[in-house]
Amino acid sequence: MSFRGDGIALLVFVGILAGCAPGPLQAPPIVADVGFDGLTLVLLNRDVRAWDDCTLVIDPGGYAAPVPHVAAGSSARVPAGAFANADGQRFNPYTQKPVTFTLRAAVDGHQQTWTTAFRYDR
Repeated sequence: MSFRGDGIALLVFVGILAGCAPGPLQAPPIVADVGFDGLTLVLLNRDVRAWDDCTLVIDPGGYAAPVPHVAAGSSARVPAGAFANADGQRFNPYTQKPVTFTLRAAVDGHQQTWTTAFRYDR
């Protein structure tokens, strides 16, 4: 009896299995909506997961505001004046118009980011 061919087949099989090992799992994307009425930003968590340690950013200008927690299915209302840039200047909704919005949050212990463009319906 010869096991030499069987050994090679086993090594090939193990090598194939090693190449098929799953990589790190990626968290599902954040599911959200954002609205801005000119004075208040409303962030709606349409996700089944809560968001913690959130940072909301309005661009252009990098105006950021912290929000500690947004429960699944709930919303956060943040006044425009709560947003400040790195120089400490406040977002002024009377003279500035937001273009994009970014949410950075810890979701299930992992940092995630969601960005969208503001839509202005006429």
